[in-house]
Amino acid sequence: MYQPLRFKDPTHYGHVCLMHISFYGLKQAPRSWYTWFSEYVSSIGFIRSKYDNSLFIYQKDNHMTYLLLYAGDIILTTFTYNLRQSIISPLNSKFVINEFKQLSYFLGIAITRYGSGLFLLSQKIYR
Repeated sequence: MYQPLRFKDPTHYGHVCLMHISFYGLKQAPRSWYTWFSEYVSSIGFIRSKYDNSLFIYQKDNHMTYLLLYAGDIILTTFTYNLRQSIISPLNSKFVINEFKQLSYFLGIAITRYGSGLFLLSQKIYR
């Protein structure tokens, strides 16, 4: 690797840039991003599941929060609105969060939500 043309430092000719993040398209990019994300959510109190590396669990008092990471998508579920806001704030300071909406479809599973808090999970498209 060489110094970029417009950024050559004549006093440190043999020095090159140190990459702090991986570039998209490299084989190591997803692993690097996952490691970075995992370390960050661990620092704010999440514990990685023993059974699924993409599931992170947070417990505060008697309330649980589940964060599922799939590719570039994050699914976050909490039991209270205040707990959700207390988790979204640090996530939003570190990551670009585009929008929050109710989950309706994920990995081939359709999710229907009812006012009583019940959910219906189905895979009708595979019948």
